[in-house]
Amino acid sequence: MQKERFPIRLILPYLIYYAGQALFNSYRNLYLKSIGLSTGKIGVLASVGIITALLFQPVLGIASDRAKMRSHVLIMIFLMGGLTALGFYVSEAYWVLLLANAVFYIFFQPIVALLDGFTLEMLETRKSRYSFGTIRTFGSVGYAVSMLVVGYFIGTKYRSMFWIYSLFMASSALSMAGLRSGRTDRAPREKRRGGELGIVKELLRRKTFLLVISMQVILMLAMTFYSQFYTLYFTEFAGGELVGLLVFVMAMSEVPFWPFADRFYKAFGVRKALALGMFLEGVRFIVMALTRNAWVAIGMNLISGFCLILVYGTVILYTDHTVPPEIRATGQSIYSIASTVFCAVIGGAVFGYVAEWAGIPKTFAAIAVILMAVGILMFLFARALDREPGIQKDAGKAG
Repeated sequence: MQKERFPIRLILPYLIYYAGQALFNSYRNLYLKSIGLSTGKIGVLASVGIITALLFQPVLGIASDRAKMRSHVLIMIFLMGGLTALGFYVSEAYWVLLLANAVFYIFFQPIVALLDGFTLEMLETRKSRYSFGTIRTFGSVGYAVSMLVVGYFIGTKYRSMFWIYSLFMASSALSMAGLRSGRTDRAPREKRRGGELGIVKELLRRKTFLLVISMQVILMLAMTFYSQFYTLYFTEFAGGELVGLLVFVMAMSEVPFWPFADRFYKAFGVRKALALGMFLEGVRFIVMALTRNAWVAIGMNLISGFCLILVYGTVILYTDHTVPPEIRATGQSIYSIASTVFCAVIGGAVFGYVAEWAGIPKTFAAIAVILMAVGILMFLFARALDREPGIQKDAGKAG
């Protein structure tokens, strides 16, 4: 039997895309602050972008499910994401930035869900011995290395980030060329009453599915606030020179854990994995809210990776194991859309003005309390997840 080669072609899109995402997530708001925008306006700008993406993401998810070649949809999104990022150079006027950000987010927001769905399908089609977590590890590596290396050269020249991001997106599209995944690769589909829309409606009536999605929503709310505003607070007591290291440590903290995401899913089960991840993330947030020591803040990011894999990794694998294959990209998009709605309304605009009123540390502390409370409640009262048919069987297949 021929030994399976290491899946370099599946790794490259993650490595390159997350390298670009790191720059946008870390430096976009620093750039906006440098041209005079308030915390509240930055939050509104992010919210408008996310809401716009929300209108288009279901369309892109369905297009990916129906496409003969899903890779073609991703290539188009990568190229358009790189092109629209250049719109930030048109003007520094706030209304122009609002428009540029809205158009950009149409192609920025769906990438993670669609890329994850594509990768899971490729691994299933190939009957690969490599897990999703192994592939996703290289996204964290790309994110971390980009912040340390490219971030060093960017320094405080935040404006240059947009054309560099565009280059990364063009390279991501190139890395997808030749990857084949689509309906022609799959087994015949089971016919169900109501078609694909009927399956989606059936999925949305499942309380356990909605519960798992809600955990992702809450975590994304917290991470939206962290990504948009913590670096602004961090620069107040640590300066801008250590921002790259802060993000590097956070990204690299994921690397030891992603290869074991499947095993965590099987060992903990959905309920315990989500509960532990949420509680530990709350602990991290409360410490980072109270400290003004740069090295303590950087050090607390070491546990971020474990928390992320327990929650985000579990949601990804749960969706893959419980959603019918014919709507898998749509299913992955559902949790992304759910996260998007709340992140747009609360994580962006509302949190922005709350932080402006109460201060970033107090807002951070309040979020920490919510995360820990949700983790405890999840552990105590979500036992229905342990009894859901097929979960344990599917978890066993994950490893």
